[in-house]
Amino acid sequence: MGRTKADKKALRAERKEEQKRMNAGWVNVRKANEQENPLSVLPSFQKYNKGSLNVTFQTVKAADLDAETKDWIFKLLESNMKSLYEESDWGWCDKNKTKELFEDSAWYLIARNVDGKPVAYSHFRFDMDFDDDV
Repeated sequence: MGRTKADKKALRAERKEEQKRMNAGWVNVRKANEQENPLSVLPSFQKYNKGSLNVTFQTVKAADLDAETKDWIFKLLESNMKSLYEESDWGWCDKNKTKELFEDSAWYLIARNVDGKPVAYSHFRFDMDFDDDV
């Protein structure tokens, strides 16, 4: 026995609501990616000073990174993760990792010491994960 008209109507309404949620999510992702500096609204998170650890944080789009910082990011990833990737089913490929690290949608949270030298980073993206804007 097939679906009734009411069933089809309910399914269409459900799909329409799901599409509205997805569209709203993409609007949020677009707004997040249009920010100049996501940390600007969180001034207390722009610096950390405790004991001998004194760092400042900056958020930077991958496209805006200078060549020296890109090189440092890749080398740090390679020194920390290459052997783990090589042992996994994924393997390691410099070209693929470079592409992934520096895609236009990539962002970085970079910690710099008092001399301005980068000491740590986190790679992130504003994107949709299934039906959720993340």
